Amino acid sequence: MHDDWSDNYPETYRGWFVAPLRGITDVRTRVLDRLTKIHAIWMPYRQDQPALPGMTDAERMTIYRTMVRVAQRALRNLRDEPDLARFLDRGIAATDLPEVHLPCRQIDTMLALQIDIEPAWSPPRKPGRIVAHNGAPEQR
Repeated sequence: MHDDWSDNYPETYRGWFVAPLRGITDVRTRVLDRLTKIHAIWMPYRQDQPALPGMTDAERMTIYRTMVRVAQRALRNLRDEPDLARFLDRGIAATDLPEVHLPCRQIDTMLALQIDIEPAWSPPRKPGRIVAHNGAPEQR
């Protein structure tokens, strides 16, 4: 899709855009801005990010899972914003414009995704005490 898309199609398609979304550039900017904010919700708690002061690994994992769910809700809320929903609905219905229809369908699908998170990492276990055969405690 080109930045001047709304100017190159008949009047019927120009009606897809309502303020504050006045063209495809505004749609793109809105989605990218919101996605950046949504990623900021959960990214700080990923295992590959620097540890936050005073937070245990178990707390980090719990907060990570919670923040991913919050981010998922924010994605669904983005899809439901009236001006964006109008554009996406009309774009999905525009099967005669595959260069619009397909990206709108992909965006709609992405915003509706439900991610079932089971992190591949788990907090390290505290060393336990085991008793050796001779009765002396050992660390494991």
